[in-house]
Amino acid sequence: DCKEFSNGIFEGIKEEDLQKKVFNPPYETSGFKFENGTDLWAAYSSFDPKYDTISYPKGETKEQARNRFMNAIENYIKENPNIQNLAVVAHGAVIRFLLSKVCPETLKEKIKNAETRIIYYDNKKGFFV
Repeated sequence: DCKEFSNGIFEGIKEEDLQKKVFNPPYETSGFKFENGTDLWAAYSSFDPKYDTISYPKGETKEQARNRFMNAIENYIKENPNIQNLAVVAHGAVIRFLLSKVCPETLKEKIKNAETRIIYYDNKKGFFV
């Protein structure tokens, strides 16, 4: 399933509006406690994998989204074993989640709009290279 990433109750809220939010009581997720939207946004948009299990309220974690996206791609490849090339077009966050799984060493900064990344999949070995 390659639907967009779920931001839960913050779906459609602008970053600057989220950063103004104060949580009362504090919002807790995956062992982390957030007093305000600024801290939650900073953790959520961080490249640090320790935050891969946090989510916005009623949203999905980066880890859940990454697994869902990877499963969709891997299922497509299995169903189409003779495929030579596959283009995956997605928002930067989705690309970032995929890259964090298959080649985390390439993630040094935010994925820019319209940026292209090439990832190779070895059909014989059954994994990304």
